[in-house]
Amino acid sequence: MKRAFFVIVLVALFFTAVSAQGNPFTSRPFKMVYEGSDLPKPINVEKLEKSALTVLVHYNWMVQSNEGGVITAKFEKGYGKINAVIEVTVSEDGYSIKYVSSKGLDVNLDQMKIHANHVKWVRSLIKDIGLEYLT
Repeated sequence: MKRAFFVIVLVALFFTAVSAQGNPFTSRPFKMVYEGSDLPKPINVEKLEKSALTVLVHYNWMVQSNEGGVITAKFEKGYGKINAVIEVTVSEDGYSIKYVSSKGLDVNLDQMKIHANHVKWVRSLIKDIGLEYLT
C-alpha cells in the first residue's frame, strides 16, 4: 500500500513538473532569431524574397503580410490547436527568421525552450531558402 502511494506521488510530481516547464521529452532550446546561411555577395534582395516566399508556400506556411523586406507567416496544424508565427527578414545582408508567437508548442521564453517540431520547421526553412536562392 505504501509503495502504491509512493508511485502515485512520484507520477503526480512528474506531471506537475512537466506542466510547469513544458514536456522535457519534446522541448528543445531555441533562439528568437535564426540567421540564414551565408550567401554570395552582392545579394539580389528581390530574388531572395521570392525564394523565401516559394519555400514558405512549399512548407504550407500562410503568408500574412509582406512589407519592407519583412514577411510574416503562420503555420497551423490540428485545426488551429497548434500554430506558429514567424517573421522572415530579407535584405542585402542576407536573411533571418524571427519567432513571433505560437500556440500549443510548449514555449517557455524564460528557459528559451519550445517544442522540437518548431526548431525543425525553422531549420528546414533556413536551409531551403538558401538553396532556393542559389538555384
